[in-house]
Amino acid sequence: MKIGIIGCGHMGGAIAKALLLEAKNSITVGAPRAPHLSVSASQKKRLSWLTDNREVARKAEVVIIAVKPNLAEEVLRELAPELKKQLVISVAAGLTLASMVKWSGGYKRIVRTIPNLPAQVLEGLTVWKAAAGVTQADKKKTAAVLASFGGEIEVKRERMIDWAVVSGSSPAFVAAFMESLARVAVKGGFSQKQARQLALQSVFGATCYIAKTGVDFGELKKAVQTKGGATEAAFKVLNDKKWQQALESGLIAAKNRCQQMGK
Repeated sequence: MKIGIIGCGHMGGAIAKALLLEAKNSITVGAPRAPHLSVSASQKKRLSWLTDNREVARKAEVVIIAVKPNLAEEVLRELAPELKKQLVISVAAGLTLASMVKWSGGYKRIVRTIPNLPAQVLEGLTVWKAAAGVTQADKKKTAAVLASFGGEIEVKRERMIDWAVVSGSSPAFVAAFMESLARVAVKGGFSQKQARQLALQSVFGATCYIAKTGVDFGELKKAVQTKGGATEAAFKVLNDKKWQQALESGLIAAKNRCQQMGK
C-alpha cells in the first residue's frame, strides 16, 4: 500500500516503523522536519518525507492523521481538496467522525481510531469506527494497517469508542499497580532492579497464563485465593477499600472526559 502519514511524533513514528515491516508498503511522511526513524537500509528505500501535506495526500491510497488533536481541524481542512478516493484513518484522540467529515469538506471515507501506547512496541489494541462512506475494501485495509502494530476491534456504534479508554488508559493503571508491587518488594529487602524484575515478570506471567489457558479472570482470582492464605488476606484489605469500584469509577471518569474532548 502507498501510505501517507501526517505527523511523525511518537505514535506516527511507531506506525511508520510498523508498516515498513511489510515489504509491500511504501510510506510518505508529512512533517515540518525529516523523521528520525531507526529502520533498515531496505526499509529506508520505501520511506520518504515531504513538508507539503497536500502532496502527501495526493501520493497516497491511505492517509493516516497522526497529529495532535488541536491540529487535526487545520490539517483536514488543508487536505480536503486532495481527498478523492483515499482512505483516511485518524489516530488523534477525542475527534468525532462528524467533526472530521465536516473539516474535510464532507468527505466520508474516514475511520476514527483509538490506539494505545503498546502500539509503539507492536503490542497495541486499536478500537475503530468507520464513517458511512467507508467501503468493505476500505475496512480490510484499515484492519491490515491497525494489525501491523497489534490487535484491532471494529465497533458498530461510535459512542463505544469512548469506552476504549479501558484500553487507552490501561498502561497507566498497570504501571501504577506494578509501581506498588515494586515498592513493597523494596520494603522487603529487594534491590530496585530486583523489585522491577519481580513486578514486570509477575504481570507478564499472569497475562501469558490467562491468554494461553483462556481462564476466566474471576476464576483465576478465586483459584489463587486459598482459604486462610496470604492472597485472601490481601483481598480482604483491598475489598474493604472498595478498590475495584474506585478503579471502575476512574475509567468512567476517563470516558466522560473523552466525550467532552470530542465536543
